[in-house]
Amino acid sequence: MVLSSSCTVDLWQTDMGVIVCRLYKAVYSFLVIGLASEAAHATLDYRVMREQGFTGTYQPMVNKSPAEN
Repeated sequence: MVLSSSCTVDLWQTDMGVIVCRLYKAVYSFLVIGLASEAAHATLDYRVMREQGFTGTYQPMVNKSPAEN
């Protein structure tokens, strides 16, 4: 498996093979980061939509500063 092996000339036999190995690892890393980011975005979007309530309904903002409590 490419992800668990090192990108060395001994294993990949040419400099081009080493470049391909490094590019594959970079693409895989960006894929994992992108999927994690998308999952975080979907979670945040769901939480905001759930807290928003009904669309078009006025909900006054509450001042939550500790000085006024």
